[in-house]
Amino acid sequence: MSPNRSSVSPTATAPTWPVPILDEVSEVTVVEVTRLIGSIPPKSSPVDFMPTSLLKSTAHVMALLIARLANMSFSTGVFLSSLKQGRVTPSLEKPGLDQTDMANFRPITNLSAMSKIHEKLAVRRLKPQVMSTGNFSEFQSAYRVGHSTEKELLKVVNDVVISACDRLTTVLL
Repeated sequence: MSPNRSSVSPTATAPTWPVPILDEVSEVTVVEVTRLIGSIPPKSSPVDFMPTSLLKSTAHVMALLIARLANMSFSTGVFLSSLKQGRVTPSLEKPGLDQTDMANFRPITNLSAMSKIHEKLAVRRLKPQVMSTGNFSEFQSAYRVGHSTEKELLKVVNDVVISACDRLTTVLL
């Protein structure tokens, strides 16, 4: 092997920095689920087993069941296959595009309200873990409140302009 190439020793040890381990997930509470049910939009999806309006009007009963279901799912690592169902609908990307060209469409997946609630409960438990590992890029814009691809694009353009003004070479990869 050339001296410029490194290899990993078969006796390599685990990292010495503190690595947080997700061995416990906080319990989902009825209050938390009730708030989530109250915050979801009133529209129903074709895959909902009950209309969202009914879910919202029975939140005091359904929250207990959803909390229990979520806690069982998180403790066993099993997500009900019935909650994995979605309906994919093609949506024209921009008005006026050729509707006979499938390349002008993007898929929109409708998920059940129950699936969305479960997802939000999981994200609330996983996000602090992911953020504490140091593996989450400060430039990550997707799925973050207050971040958008438009802001990131403006930052990149600004950085390129500043580099050009300083007569520096800029390469975008």
